[in-house]
Amino acid sequence: MIVYLGQYVSEKVCACRGLPTLNAAGTNRMQRIAEALLDAGEKCWILSVGSAARLGWKGRLLHRAHVERRQGVPILFVSALGIPFLSVLWAQIAVVIALFELRRRCKITGLIVYNFHLVDLVVACVGRFIFKVPVLLDLEDVSIPKWNDLSRDSEAYAFQQLRFWPLMKATILTCHAIFAPTRRFRKVIPSAKPFEVISGCMRVPPRRIEK
Repeated sequence: MIVYLGQYVSEKVCACRGLPTLNAAGTNRMQRIAEALLDAGEKCWILSVGSAARLGWKGRLLHRAHVERRQGVPILFVSALGIPFLSVLWAQIAVVIALFELRRRCKITGLIVYNFHLVDLVVACVGRFIFKVPVLLDLEDVSIPKWNDLSRDSEAYAFQQLRFWPLMKATILTCHAIFAPTRRFRKVIPSAKPFEVISGCMRVPPRRIEK
């Protein structure tokens, strides 16, 4: 079984947990790639953090874990703390617990992590050094600090770039291989690291063979 970790957000989870956004682009990409894996004969589960630093208070201290299914893909939303910012710390614990629980139930043969948040690096380390399975990075963005990040009109804030740059580097080094939607991201990846471009996936209905 392949486990695909990322910030997959359904409308139900967004509403009940008070998340600031549906993360439509990331959710759609994870869904399409998981469907492609299923169509290729691989069993795949999406493991979603389902949380954010700036979530809204919904009257619950702890949101319980639950499973949803979409187009045949099972999505496990781990438990989430209903307190802003502390929710990020809890996510690291909840994801690792869920990952070991999935491993107890099924044999995990590989992991995919979406981008390079702290939780992605934690899971990549667990997969590589504890589970001893291949770990792939779905690199959807890059963080490269620049001097002009300090300007007020900069789109990429200096603090964000400085915070994510070491996470990106560490996650890239930990993962066995990387795939991305564009070849432009190749410049941040060591030349010896396997790299492929996967711009997108979509299901194609099976064609009927006429006799």
